[in-house]
Amino acid sequence: MNENKRQEISHISRRKFLKDGLLAVGLVLLTPMAFLNSCNSTEKSKTPEKTGIVPVEPESNKPANALDPETSDPGSLTSTANPSIDSLLTMYSLTVDGLVNNPLTINYDSLLQFAPVTKTVKLTCPGVFEETSEWTGIPLMSILSVAGIKSEASQVMITDSSGYGAPFSVQEEAVTSGDILLAFKYNGQGLPADRGYPVRLVVPGSDGTAWVKGVTHIRLVQ
Repeated sequence: MNENKRQEISHISRRKFLKDGLLAVGLVLLTPMAFLNSCNSTEKSKTPEKTGIVPVEPESNKPANALDPETSDPGSLTSTANPSIDSLLTMYSLTVDGLVNNPLTINYDSLLQFAPVTKTVKLTCPGVFEETSEWTGIPLMSILSVAGIKSEASQVMITDSSGYGAPFSVQEEAVTSGDILLAFKYNGQGLPADRGYPVRLVVPGSDGTAWVKGVTHIRLVQ
């Protein structure tokens, strides 16, 4: 083998050695970086959301025999004869978040700690029915005052667990005056299933499309 051939083989071997060496170093560096990124994303996902009055009970802890309020008739707020209905109330929570100073998660008992108001209001579902009934509940403004509305907030969205909702201006008179209620009683009794159990929005002067049933979320937005 002549001298030129030996030099060419030696040059190729050195290049292969350097390439293999760099690849090995890259793998060693990549492994801990990937692990670090994974740990960071995991830790972020574990960061608890800020809550206010009462923590929410995890979904997995809900009793398997809990009744669907749409197919049950609670009759009253609580009943020792129907523990499943009582359990629905213990699982209920109202979230208040978005552009607020103090995000809140309020359970049913804590909601009842607010000063209630009773109003006689006409509920109109155009082309379906009209009825004038007595509703007892918490003024929406009472809850917003505790949460603290940020200056950039212009609307408050009230929704149920499915995402159906109704928007209101934070400057709207019905909001600021306390006319809009989160009702938990209907004609002196607990809300029936067809009236929005366990908490329903009552909006005097608006038709039934704005009277959100089963309210679970209040969100302040721009």
